[in-house]
Amino acid sequence: MENKNIMMFSNNSNKKNEQPKVKINLSLFDKILEIVGLVLLISYWFIIINSYSNLPDNVPTHFNGAGQPDGYGSKLSIFGLPVIGLFAFVLLTIFNKYPEKFTYSVQITDDNAKTQYILATRRNRIIKTIILILFIIIDFRTIEIAVGDSISLGSWFFLFVFCLFFIPVVFYVIKQNVD
Repeated sequence: MENKNIMMFSNNSNKKNEQPKVKINLSLFDKILEIVGLVLLISYWFIIINSYSNLPDNVPTHFNGAGQPDGYGSKLSIFGLPVIGLFAFVLLTIFNKYPEKFTYSVQITDDNAKTQYILATRRNRIIKTIILILFIIIDFRTIEIAVGDSISLGSWFFLFVFCLFFIPVVFYVIKQNVD
């Protein structure tokens, strides 16, 4: 009898509360975000590949809180952020195909699933665009510093990063909880 109770408990805990699957058609805005992201990704690689031959052997690889370089490495390190950007872009694109697998701060029902999925996938599209914009700026400034055209990322950089990344995320989290 005791084993049967354990097995019943075990079987109940393995059941998942699956969220409804809903087909989402991309709006014009979502299509534009996808195209902008892809253009940014291709442009980013173009910039890095074309700049590589002009770089000195050592380039900044780390910056302090004031935006000044405090670590240097091989010029091959300039490919680090584009690789991460490509990986993030592909991963978020794949994730957006399965919004029913996301974790939401509200319970997903048949009534709210489409709205919540649209908001969540749009947020991810905006995040992947923001990631690429940030990485492009970081590498563009890194290249400028490496070739002697600048001495730091700039004092504005960290506030810019904070605003560019967190404001849209907070906006969509609030919007998902209101709608």
